[in-house]
Amino acid sequence: MTPPNPEQVLAKFAARLLAHSLLDESDCRALLSLPRRHYPVAPHQSLAALGSAEDHCWLVTSGLVARIGATEDGSRQILGVHLPGELANLSAMCLAARPALEAVARSTVLAIPLSALRKLVALRPG
Repeated sequence: MTPPNPEQVLAKFAARLLAHSLLDESDCRALLSLPRRHYPVAPHQSLAALGSAEDHCWLVTSGLVARIGATEDGSRQILGVHLPGELANLSAMCLAARPALEAVARSTVLAIPLSALRKLVALRPG
């Protein structure tokens, strides 16, 4: 099976936002114009270390990415699993607690700079 085109996954993500939010077509076009890079990720490869400051938001375009935290005794705890079309670390936009991100299987992601995403949100707060 051929993996989906990352740009098509981003377009579907924007279309889902348009259908379920107050965003309009120009907001979606602005989202689609954000800078981004496509990365292949090997199974068990880390995208972000637990507690690390992140500078990108990761859109899963194929495979699975886990969001991982730590329990009180320091054990790893899976907080969520992200499927294609989902932003794996949207919480990095505003939360201080930063979980780790790790590919569960061979995956591909689009890295969108958080600075660009924050600027877009500031310009289009509605």
